[in-house]
Amino acid sequence: MCSLLVVCVLLVGLPAAAQAQEFWVKKNYKTWTEKECRKMLEDSPWAKTRVIGKAVLQELATRTFERARENTPQIEYRIQLRSARPLRQALVRLQMLAAGYEKLDAEQRKALDEQAEKFLAAQFPDSVVLYVEYSTNMPGFARDLVNYWRTRTTGLLQDVRLHTPRGGQLSLLRFVHAGGDVGAFQLTFARQAGGQPILLPRDDELQLEFNHPTIGAVTGERVLIVFKVRDLLMDGVPNY
Repeated sequence: MCSLLVVCVLLVGLPAAAQAQEFWVKKNYKTWTEKECRKMLEDSPWAKTRVIGKAVLQELATRTFERARENTPQIEYRIQLRSARPLRQALVRLQMLAAGYEKLDAEQRKALDEQAEKFLAAQFPDSVVLYVEYSTNMPGFARDLVNYWRTRTTGLLQDVRLHTPRGGQLSLLRFVHAGGDVGAFQLTFARQAGGQPILLPRDDELQLEFNHPTIGAVTGERVLIVFKVRDLLMDGVPNY
């Protein structure tokens, strides 16, 4: 009985222990590598990727699985919680790396540090901001994909929902496309519901739901993106 209790305690503590080993916990963001920054922006508690496309069947003759996959029409969505500080730290660090931060003199580093801290000091007391990048491996589909999202408005996207852990559904407050041929847009939702934060430390999941349109051979479908609240915790508080 005692040993079983110990095992249970260990299992409960695994998520927190695992996150404690991640670079965003162990290291100052100014020391993150480019690879670590890319991971934060593409595959982290604050960034999720969803690929939509036809299933690929591996051929046993001449074409390889990789070749078949390249020829399969796909559309990729990358969703980032941009109001979360760790995500914005990755953006700042990439700019530092591009500017050759480590090779700059003290005065230049100070100027860059001041710009970075000003950007990171931004507060989001009333809103949750998600940044969505989209792309396709089929050049012929790219224009239709951009045209679709570029012509959306907040009013046309009222079926976009942010599902909160305690059964709430938040409607979209604001949609902004990046403009031109840039494959990206921003979604803004309220940070509170009924006078309370939408996320608390013991909550389960935050879910973003939106419609992907039919583009060429890639059929439309409802997309659900899940953020695990326990993975968003920084100092015991959800950072989003």
